Amino acid sequence: MFWDRWLHHMKTTFSFEVDESSADRYRILRRNLIILMAVMTLVPLVLMAAINYYEYRKVLRQELAKPLRNIVNKTKHSFEFFIAERKSAVSFIARAYGYQELADPLRLNHIYRVVRQEFSGFVDLGLINAQGVQVNFVGPYDLKDKDYSDQT
Repeated sequence: MFWDRWLHHMKTTFSFEVDESSADRYRILRRNLIILMAVMTLVPLVLMAAINYYEYRKVLRQELAKPLRNIVNKTKHSFEFFIAERKSAVSFIARAYGYQELADPLRLNHIYRVVRQEFSGFVDLGLINAQGVQVNFVGPYDLKDKDYSDQT
């Protein structure tokens, strides 16, 4: 009797008969497990891809900017040297020759030719008086007697 009841209880408890509600439950369970597994694998993958993308762009931007920064610095120094050299030449001319010598067209033309031989960057050479009038000029343009008094 005890054994009969126990056997009947075991049969009903561990019944392997598949009814419709059990099949639905297993289908739902299977779907939920697949979704959970997909989420558990794809979320870290997408997160790591986003982090890698951000870091790669940051490093790439730095690596592209570094050579450009070096080129800009070298160019800046070249321009500064070029301007300092020209300024030094003009300063030397201003100290070596007086106003009357620079006002003489033949003398300024001679100075211009010598300066052009030594410094290829000079295009013209001119003398402007204190009132802003171009007293003498040597170069490709006709700027003699031009008034610069209204210029800053």
